[in-house]
Amino acid sequence: MASTPAEQALSRVCDYLLASGVELNHEMNRQALQLVEAAFNSGEKDLLAFVMTRMPEHFMLKTRELPPAAPEIVRGSIEYGG
Repeated sequence: MASTPAEQALSRVCDYLLASGVELNHEMNRQALQLVEAAFNSGEKDLLAFVMTRMPEHFMLKTRELPPAAPEIVRGSIEYGG
C-alpha cells in the first residue's frame, strides 16, 4: 500500500488509467511520473486533487458512451370513452 503522498498520487493515476482501459506501457508510466512531478513542482498541497484534475491534459482517455437511464417517453392517446 502506498504510504507517501507521491506513491499515493502515482498509484491513483495508474489505477485510473487501468480502469479506463489504457495499457500501462513504458510511455504511459513515464507520463504518469511527469504528472506527479508537475504536482510537486507546482507546490500544491493536495497532490491527488492536482493529478486527477489534470489527467485529461496529459492522457488521451477514451470516453465511454453510457446507455440512457430510462426509455424515451412517447405520449399516446388515452382514449377515454365518450
